[in-house]
Amino acid sequence: MMVSNSARDTNQLKYLAELEEVLKTLELSRNEEVYTSYLTPFPVPENSEPDSDVEVRQQRSIRKYRVSKTTDFDLRGKVATCEDFDIRGCSKMQLPNKSCVKLKKYEIIRYQNENIYKCDESNLTGEILYHNVILKSARLFSKREIELRDVNNKIFVLYFDSSKDARSFIENDKLSQYTGSDNKSTITKALLRLLGKRASREMLEKKGIYQNEPIFGNTLSNLFSVEYYVPRFILKTMSLIEKPENICSVGIYRTSGNLATIQKIRFEVDKGRLDVLDNYARDPDVLTGCLKLFFRELREPLIPCRTCESLLKIMGGDKQYSKKEKDEIRSIIKTQLQKSNLETLQCLIRHLLEVVKYKDQNKMDTYNLAVCWGPTIIFAGEGTDLSTVKDIVTQSAEATKLFEALLIFYMNNPEELEFSTLKNSIQRYDSKDSIQSSDSNDSRGQRKIRIFHTHN
Repeated sequence: MMVSNSARDTNQLKYLAELEEVLKTLELSRNEEVYTSYLTPFPVPENSEPDSDVEVRQQRSIRKYRVSKTTDFDLRGKVATCEDFDIRGCSKMQLPNKSCVKLKKYEIIRYQNENIYKCDESNLTGEILYHNVILKSARLFSKREIELRDVNNKIFVLYFDSSKDARSFIENDKLSQYTGSDNKSTITKALLRLLGKRASREMLEKKGIYQNEPIFGNTLSNLFSVEYYVPRFILKTMSLIEKPENICSVGIYRTSGNLATIQKIRFEVDKGRLDVLDNYARDPDVLTGCLKLFFRELREPLIPCRTCESLLKIMGGDKQYSKKEKDEIRSIIKTQLQKSNLETLQCLIRHLLEVVKYKDQNKMDTYNLAVCWGPTIIFAGEGTDLSTVKDIVTQSAEATKLFEALLIFYMNNPEELEFSTLKNSIQRYDSKDSIQSSDSNDSRGQRKIRIFHTHN
């Protein structure tokens, strides 16, 4: 349907008339006080008096107010009053009139009573640079330049000697309301207050709210106080790993197992259900992952950092040790390690030396095992002075170096592996490929279970 030109012109004139009426109304609200009432008198016919039965509604008192407009916004009332502050480390300041004020080393810029001064650090007053400055915003213009803007959009540029001075000034709490970081600062302070009120772990343990896990996340000393020997979980896991079909797996201890399965086994073991390990007897990667997780989750490391540093002064590489050096190594290990840690360490080393015997099949020599196990058993435990702890790269490298030296030392000196508890034994399944197999003269395919008993 086509619209004629005359109709289109009529509509345009109508819209213009309505627009003119709106503009008149706005102009009236801008310059005059407006009376607003939504109640009108009761309609009465002209030239007639109201009936006696009809009550004429009286007009209510009208409340008078001024319509708020953007043009009436008082910036001075809305912008928070700024605290007085000093600007240090500033070399010069560019004013809105493009003039530049240079400062000497002992001079500072002071914002006080909405005025900007240049003065000495020791004087309270100085030369006034600009009057009636009500700050609205502050932003970091570049690494050494900061832009201050007032409510009249006048710009003051500060040039600092270094980026550190500029960053220190812009992060001042007194400028937070102009940099937009006020809410962030408030939230940060509230979180710090909340976290500061949290009870320490020691307090939660004393109240019984926080308790150690039965196996994982515990300490070897606590486990020894219950079982009086190397935890059965360690012995059973090692026994399953040393099965011929598992110990010959390529990359054993280096290949990761399914993490979900490992966590599932962890929860079952913490409930005392060690039989769950039998369900994964043919999955060496899961078994090795569980064993490494146990040592990694210990609250106290198997070998403390101080013991590592003491041993590194003597041990290193595939060297020949004198009788005096052997005595020193034995003394450090026996005196600095608790009985629980000592027996567990000997059990672990004997197990890993069993893995090394099959290095032609599993490709895991002493160095590869040290890479996997060094950082796992040597780390900074709870309560360690953080100021004495080395960076993680150095600590990991030293742990790998020491553990490789320990494996080589015990491999060349097997008599140093002594067990003091009869129950510390692992069921090992020998095959004809074993270097020290006790059933090497038996018929092919026949296997016997060899148990390494401990002696006093």
